[in-house]
Amino acid sequence: MESALGIARSLRSRGDHVRLCLLQDGAFASRMRPVLEESLNAGIDCYVLRDDLAMRGIAKEQELTPGVKVFDYPDLVELMMERHDRVLGVF
Repeated sequence: MESALGIARSLRSRGDHVRLCLLQDGAFASRMRPVLEESLNAGIDCYVLRDDLAMRGIAKEQELTPGVKVFDYPDLVELMMERHDRVLGVF
């Protein structure tokens, strides 16, 4: 997670528009306020997949760090394929 946030912050500091999608076990990070607030305050958009939240027992959006947006698979495809010319996967 730290490597993904580091890359996202570095790209944002260069002036790039960054959208961070928290997928699979990354969904747990959606509740880590101190970790995500710095990124959100830097202007990084953070998203988490609704199905990944459900599979990990996170049922309430109120549990998430304020500013993290919940989205579904069609939204993920749109974000990755239609809105951007580059997509990075970080594990």
